[in-house]
Parts: sequence; structure tokens; C-alpha cells
Amino acid sequence: MPRPNVSGERKPQILKAAMKVFNRRGIAATRMEDIAREADLSVGGVYWYYKGKDDVILAIMDELINTDVAALTSLLAAPGTLRERLTEYMCATARWRIAAHWRWLQRAWLRLRRRWPCFVPGRPAPGRARRWPAPAPA
Repeated sequence: MPRPNVSGERKPQILKAAMKVFNRRGIAATRMEDIAREADLSVGGVYWYYKGKDDVILAIMDELINTDVAALTSLLAAPGTLRERLTEYMCATARWRIAAHWRWLQRAWLRLRRRWPCFVPGRPAPGRARRWPAPAPA
């Protein structure tokens, strides 16, 4: 009996795992072995669907672009003025991006705060407080 075709399940599984690993380790530090481990697949199984990390990155980009194109296409048929439709698209895209990448944004913000303390609200840049004092309240 022939094996069932599981390509429709495996490719999204690999891409989802790759995005998690890329967010956690960075693209340059990620190896195909890391993606396979995150996807609970063998390394050969990942290479069966993608020749290398570049192919995985291109597949992720294709998926993101296709999602945006589908949203823009549905926008053409939506009711309302052009301005209302574009505003709704931009808001929906921002909500989706923030929801999808919230953990990455939090880590990036913490890294930014550690590296440059001037990004902490209420804390002036080093050396700036002496040279550029805040104006006195009126």
C-alpha cells in the first residue's frame, strides 16, 4: 500500500519551527538541525522538503507575501471608501504583526534597553542630563 502524502502537513510544520528558531537564535546562528529538532523531524526529513536554509527563508517570505496579497485582494471587494479600506488594512496588518511577533518584540526591546539605557522611559541618555536639562515646569 502506498504511503499517504503528508507534504501539506510537513511544509507548514517545518516553516513554523523555522520561524521559532530564527526568532530565538537568529537567522545566521540557526542550522537545519535546529529546525529539524524544533519540528520533531529528522534532518533528512527537513532536507526532503527544503534543500537548505535559504530555501526555508524563501518559503517563509513567500508565505508572508501571499498572505499580504490575499488581504489586499480582499480589500478591493470590501465596502467603504478607499481611505477607509486602506486604514482598516493597515490596522489589521499591524495587529497581526504585533500578535505574531510579540515575544520577539519584547526580547528586542529588552536587548535595546540593556544596550542603550537612554531608551528607558524617563531616563536621559548618559551625559545628556548635565548638558541638556529638562525645562522647568511653568
